[in-house]
Amino acid sequence: MNNYSHKNLSKNLAPEDVFCECYSQLRKYIYTYLFELTGDSNLASDLNQTVFLKFWTLRDKYPMIGDAKAYLKRMAGNAFRDACRQDKSRMAYINTVSYTADLSQFLTEVMFDEKELERTFQQATLDLSGQRKIVFVLSKIEGWPREKNARTLGISPFTVKVTLQNALREVRKCGPHYQFSINKSK
Repeated sequence: MNNYSHKNLSKNLAPEDVFCECYSQLRKYIYTYLFELTGDSNLASDLNQTVFLKFWTLRDKYPMIGDAKAYLKRMAGNAFRDACRQDKSRMAYINTVSYTADLSQFLTEVMFDEKELERTFQQATLDLSGQRKIVFVLSKIEGWPREKNARTLGISPFTVKVTLQNALREVRKCGPHYQFSINKSK
């Protein structure tokens, strides 16, 4: 742009010549501007190439561009903003994927813990002695009232209550997660 004003891109030159002149005269200026914005020489270099590549695609519009320096600087600013938006989108995606992976891992662990807890509970129930196991299953799993258990098993309601209390004590030894209450109305 030494031989003509960069404010008015020459209509006399071929678009390839205008591009070459702009590139040779303004490449360092645009790179410096982008480096000031980004603080990263590699990113500034990448964006500089992007700006000039896009500028090349607009070669048919060179006669309508008034000030090439201002136009390229505006293109560089837009390229920087686009890169920032892409980084935000990329980070949001990464955070979402990371959150999803963490949530998936958490749910897997919870499901594993629940299955392990269920196995422990089943084993604790199986380990109960004969009458305790029957009273526990009928009372807590089947939901039978104390009087019905007593009639079915041929024992007193008080014996059902004491047997159930002892069964609950044994089951709770396997884990405090099992919270059963003895319903006194039953």
